[in-house]
Amino acid sequence: MGLKDYKRSKVYLNGWTIMSSVDDDGHLVVSISHDDGTDIVDTGADLALDCTECSSRYTTKGIEKIYTESLQDSLVEMVEMAEELLDIKPQG
Repeated sequence: MGLKDYKRSKVYLNGWTIMSSVDDDGHLVVSISHDDGTDIVDTGADLALDCTECSSRYTTKGIEKIYTESLQDSLVEMVEMAEELLDIKPQG
């Protein structure tokens, strides 16, 4: 069986490219990539509703870096707001 035997599909969704193919024997292959070019990470989340489904969640190192930085920025903003509300002066 060669590549000519594959039936292919390609979807682009918000930075993600999802390619799927089924060969003549019925085997499904799913490939994913992201525009940010960083490593793909399987989060390990099994999102399937029952045993007849297969569903996973993926992210990238780039997405997680942005998310972590966003959380850190939010935490700093929350501390600053609390300091203002409580009229706390930082020491130092």
